[in-house]
Amino acid sequence: MARNHHQIKAEAEAAEMLSRPQLAARMASRASFRAQRFARRIGGEALADLNDLVAMVGAWASGRYRRMSTSSLLAALGALIYFLMPVDSVPDFLPALGFVDDIAIVARVMKMFRKDIDAFRQWRAEQEEEQQ
Repeated sequence: MARNHHQIKAEAEAAEMLSRPQLAARMASRASFRAQRFARRIGGEALADLNDLVAMVGAWASGRYRRMSTSSLLAALGALIYFLMPVDSVPDFLPALGFVDDIAIVARVMKMFRKDIDAFRQWRAEQEEEQQ
């Protein structure tokens, strides 16, 4: 799949965040807020996947979870940065279409890095069990 200039920009910002976890934490927080704000437009499994990426980046940024490959982290960061761009390949203000490209990017990341994301989900479930 060919990358557009919005994806390239998101990838560059993601690479910068690898050395600045505090920026990644703020970005994850903004992505979480935006996902909840537009939950009805995003919907279902796509929203759950997006929330998992937000949680994984947040756990990495706080230092609680570091068991993922750099490529997985970069892809998750890039997908969330792209999601936060209101004007990208398909501007988010377009009714019914605005989040199609964002969700496609998230879905691609989820598919490519399923093993790392499933490992994070398992870790999170274990953490929740320990806290009960």
